[in-house]
Amino acid sequence: MRITVRGHCPSCVSPVITNNVVTANFTKLVIDDVFTYLQNISEFSENIVKIYIVEMVLGLEHLHKMNIVCRDIKLENIVLDGQGHITLVDFGLSKVLSPDFDYCAHDFYDTPEYMAPEMIKGEAYGFAIDWWSVGAILEIIRQTPFVVQLHYAFQTETKLYLILDFCSGGDLFTCLQNASKFSEDIVKIYIGEMVLGIEHLHKMNIVCRDIKLENIMLDDQGHIILVDFGLSKVLSPDSDYCAHDFCGTPEYMAPELIKGEAYGFAIDWWSVGVVTYELLTGCSPFFTDGNANNQSDLEECIKKMDPLFPRTLGKTAKDFILRMLKKDPKKRLNGNKKSAEDIKSHPFFHGINWNDLQNKRVKAPLQPQLSSEEDTRHFSKVFTQKTEMPDSQDLVPFRTTQRLFRGYSYVAPQYLHETAYDTRMFTQNLQSSQYNLRLLRCFVPPNHDGQLYA
Repeated sequence: MRITVRGHCPSCVSPVITNNVVTANFTKLVIDDVFTYLQNISEFSENIVKIYIVEMVLGLEHLHKMNIVCRDIKLENIVLDGQGHITLVDFGLSKVLSPDFDYCAHDFYDTPEYMAPEMIKGEAYGFAIDWWSVGAILEIIRQTPFVVQLHYAFQTETKLYLILDFCSGGDLFTCLQNASKFSEDIVKIYIGEMVLGIEHLHKMNIVCRDIKLENIMLDDQGHIILVDFGLSKVLSPDSDYCAHDFCGTPEYMAPELIKGEAYGFAIDWWSVGVVTYELLTGCSPFFTDGNANNQSDLEECIKKMDPLFPRTLGKTAKDFILRMLKKDPKKRLNGNKKSAEDIKSHPFFHGINWNDLQNKRVKAPLQPQLSSEEDTRHFSKVFTQKTEMPDSQDLVPFRTTQRLFRGYSYVAPQYLHETAYDTRMFTQNLQSSQYNLRLLRCFVPPNHDGQLYA
């Protein structure tokens, strides 16, 4: 039986129902899926999220009116068209619900992180499971204030530029050097903000692999901002969300990474345990003889020894650190889970309202003293007195830069209204294969006088 569907929703590819099997009729130019796009930009602003969610709701409402339950709403199945609008795709797991069965189904389908409770329990379910998935998506793509934001990316004939947040509070390494150590009340807030930032990245399948004091910055209000993702990696379900390559900073490396074993998100939680110890004590947990240890000694300590604790450290803080520094990643607090609920529920964070912390309604422990927006007093002179590197005289051939760095240029969505841009021209360029760019990556930053290449 083939059903002819009347009407069309711009937020959904045209579904075709044949013998109760739903397929899709692609008539749109698809630029990118939201999951891939989100990995590239880290976060969306609240206004963008509202628009995307509304378009998703309209698409789902259209399908539900045709008695179609999607059963696999996830970021990878939401694509953006040539004008940046949401389109729902991939109905391989979708089903037409019948009034003969009270518009319910019982079979087990879905992606685990988007799965509604009734499906997990094996209970009868209906259209409501799709709305649960929308809620899960909203939780993932909402803006997080604890990860550095990319504003622009562009290139000249000799250099590549990234325009990021200016973190005027400096880095936590320099801050700790000045303070010697912090109280548990202060560390609890700093680590809580770190946990929220890392959890956000893990939900996008990104493992950081270089969490350390130097890569934790403070904004002008004193809140945490995670930076420097040069060693980060997107973990794939094809590899069981594991990686094998050796990288990181020795003092913060997890035992499984040092041993050359497969590792996952749990290596970031190990690094959080090391940072917690450093903030509370002022020293590294795996240095036993001052700075005399070489890398081989350090690696042996990490693999075999537990850290020593000062008597002044509270039992709850000590328990938290020990559970974060379990040698076996499966026994480590939170393990390889993407959600950080196990960590959030530890008594170390007693009294923390995670919703308030997420929305920066919890006052930062220490607010940087700043005389202006461009004040650099909280940065080491090693960086502030560094002279700018001159442009190389040996220019890279234009065609080579086009090939190597095609798609590099970028403008964050909140600045799009500032750029002169014609959507139709962009779409025509894509259709003519003149450019091989991801959505929104061909914008040129305003007021830049250098030669830019998309």
